[in-house]
Amino acid sequence: MDTKAVIFDKDGTLLDFDACWLKIADYAIADIMEQFNARDIPADEVVSALGVCNGIASILGALCCGTYTQIGTIIHNIFEQYKHNFNEDEVIAATIDAFENNSNKGEIKAACDNIADVLLTLKSYNLKLAVVTTDTHSSTMKHLEALGIKDLFDAIYTDDGSFPAKPHPFCINDFCEREGLLTSQVVMVGDTLTDVSFAHNGGIDMIGVSKSEANTAILKNKTPIVVPDISYVLDAIKQQGD
Repeated sequence: MDTKAVIFDKDGTLLDFDACWLKIADYAIADIMEQFNARDIPADEVVSALGVCNGIASILGALCCGTYTQIGTIIHNIFEQYKHNFNEDEVIAATIDAFENNSNKGEIKAACDNIADVLLTLKSYNLKLAVVTTDTHSSTMKHLEALGIKDLFDAIYTDDGSFPAKPHPFCINDFCEREGLLTSQVVMVGDTLTDVSFAHNGGIDMIGVSKSEANTAILKNKTPIVVPDISYVLDAIKQQGD
């Protein structure tokens, strides 16, 4: 097996995205509607505009791959459709505050069963493990600690503004330099097209993760291997090596 290291995305890969972020979004949207006295706007319409359908977030939607600024702009556009004339910057600022203030409302649930054992199995093959996420440092540490897996990673990269975020390949290059790895020895595991672009930009192989048929179809157009969860990663790595 040529692979020597695995880089994981966090949300949707290690952490169940829908269980965590759909709840946060529900509370945040309710706060925004209350703040702007926009109770006439159905919350379901806002959630749908953010790319959520039947309780599943599309990896093409703003909630999954957008920034809080982009989400705020979408909410502002909905306000305008309902003849609520608010300043866009104020709506964006309120959106950022609402999501940050409700960041503790989501369920912290592993994206696969026995996640610690899965990662320990990978480590038993002498694989180096890293996390690269666009989430904040404090939120990332809280999630990884709650899942009982924080200490299983050799490196954890978060979006703290000190280096370029995904899909810029900085984290791949830094991790390879720190661990003495070739890019040909590293695999990225993630659930979004941002992760696909990140892997491509860094010159490493990609394994997609998705439980949703729709998101699986999107990923399969961009990467040859898509698995239901990370418990399949070891087999996928062996398959890539054949």
